[in-house]
Amino acid sequence: MSGLIALLLFVSMAVSDTFAHDPDSCETPLAIASPVAHPDPCGWSELIAAIDAAMANNAFDHFTIGEPAAATSSEYLPTDWLDGTAWNAHLPAGGGHHWMALLRYESNDALTDIRSAFTAELERAMFVRADVPNLEPADECLYLLREETARALCIFERGDRLIVGYSFFDLDYADVQLANALALARLLDDALATVDARDGLR
Repeated sequence: MSGLIALLLFVSMAVSDTFAHDPDSCETPLAIASPVAHPDPCGWSELIAAIDAAMANNAFDHFTIGEPAAATSSEYLPTDWLDGTAWNAHLPAGGGHHWMALLRYESNDALTDIRSAFTAELERAMFVRADVPNLEPADECLYLLREETARALCIFERGDRLIVGYSFFDLDYADVQLANALALARLLDDALATVDARDGLR
C-alpha cells in the first residue's frame, strides 16, 4: 500500500512540475508544419532589445531616452503598422514633448503608399517640408508653426520599417524642433543600422 502511495505522489509531483514550468515561447520556438512563411513572433522583441542596447551604448547628452513601449495611435504617426515601438525623450532642462518611433509594415511597397498618404495629410494640416541638408532620398522633415508653438517630424524609410522623430515645444522656433526631431530620428537610425550590420542585414 505504501508503495502505491509513493507512486501516486511521484506522478503528482511530475505533473505539477510540468505545469509549473511554462516555457518561454521565445526561447523554445514551435515548429510550424506549413509551406507558408510565418513571421518570427519573437523577432520584433529581440530587435527592439538590441536597438535599445545599441542606443544605451551611444553617448547622447542632448536627451534622456526612456524605456521602449508599444507605439500608440497618433495624428503624428501613420497607421496600419504590424509592429510599433516608441521611446519618449526628455531634454535636460525639461519641457516640450519629444519621442521617436520605429514601425514595421507588411512590405516596402505598403509602407511607401502609407507614408505618401500620411505626408499628404500632414501638408493638408499646414505642415511645411523643411530643407534639411544631407538627408537620404528616403528621408524628409516637416514642421508646423501655430499659435506660438512649433512641432517637427523627421521621417526615415528603411525597407519595410519607418523611423519617426518628433519634437514639440511651446516656442515658435521651428529650427529648434527640427534639430530635435532630426537628432532623435538619427539616433534611432544609427542604432538600427548597428543592429542590422551585426546581423548582416545592412
